[in-house]
Amino acid sequence: MNSKKKASAGLCLLCAALLAVPASAAEAQPQDQTNCIQDVIQFFQQLGPFQPGFATVDGEIHYLAARDVYQQFTPGFVTFEGKLYHVEPDGVTFTPLSGGGFTVVDGQVCYSTDGLSIDTFTPGFVTIQGRLYYVMPDGYSFACHTAGVYSYGNELYCVPADGAEFLTNGVWNGLQFGADGRYTSGNAQLDSLVKQVLAQCTNDSMTREQKLRAAYLYVRDNGRYLARSHYARGSIDWTMNEALFFLQNNRGNCYSFAGAFMYLARQLGYQAYPISGGVGHDNKDHAWVIIPWEDGKTYMFDVELEYAYRYRYAAKRNLNLYKMTTATAPFVYTFPQ
Repeated sequence: MNSKKKASAGLCLLCAALLAVPASAAEAQPQDQTNCIQDVIQFFQQLGPFQPGFATVDGEIHYLAARDVYQQFTPGFVTFEGKLYHVEPDGVTFTPLSGGGFTVVDGQVCYSTDGLSIDTFTPGFVTIQGRLYYVMPDGYSFACHTAGVYSYGNELYCVPADGAEFLTNGVWNGLQFGADGRYTSGNAQLDSLVKQVLAQCTNDSMTREQKLRAAYLYVRDNGRYLARSHYARGSIDWTMNEALFFLQNNRGNCYSFAGAFMYLARQLGYQAYPISGGVGHDNKDHAWVIIPWEDGKTYMFDVELEYAYRYRYAAKRNLNLYKMTTATAPFVYTFPQ
């Protein structure tokens, strides 16, 4: 049902005055009556032809379809004259958008350039005023997250603080994110190899931890031992070169296995770190990976030694060296001082 309001108090008063004139008075003052009618005609001539459009009435925004007639819409998000708006439950009032920019409309984070219509975008990542956001499939609402890392396709992104903005050109919890918002090791070739491996051994139905386990098993079951250099205890500058060597050749020593698994874990959003220390009672040089976990513990992952006992050593043992603590590990691990 259309709502109507008076377009001109002046016109209504003029008409009321005209109708209130007694007949006897009108007969006595024909010239005054003639002037009043002329005023009415002149008033309508001054109004000119009606143009439909938006109007603010008593602080509310409406669309006038005819004089004093508000056009009725279905409440909610509506597309009208090629633009998206939000209509209040009364069906005639448009939601004001606080002068433009980001605003919350009906529980959705939206963006408005003009402060009335809602901007629409191609779904996916967009840059607005130099900052990175993700537009949902509806084309107008923005993804919001709690602080953390999130996978979109085979890429990893970071939301550094609760909200809609993604990190660009920064580091979060030891993970580096580039100008496009994507996680990067800093080496494009290594990034490409890591994504290829994860595409082979994981799928979208897996949880993040299941993907981590799959990445660990990929390195364990596809690698072969090759004698290579050892590195100073406590050093970490070997990880990139050793990871590249392993992923290109599926061969290497404990440093190669650890480097490869570390970068696979990082691509999945884990704060994985390499350790070059010692293992066993004889404290032999060795490398493994540690990952701080949500439960507050830090776990060890020794993919090369698990591989060695399964496939390389004569005295084979089906050890599980995935996600160990120092208390549950079957060997003594010596961390660098």
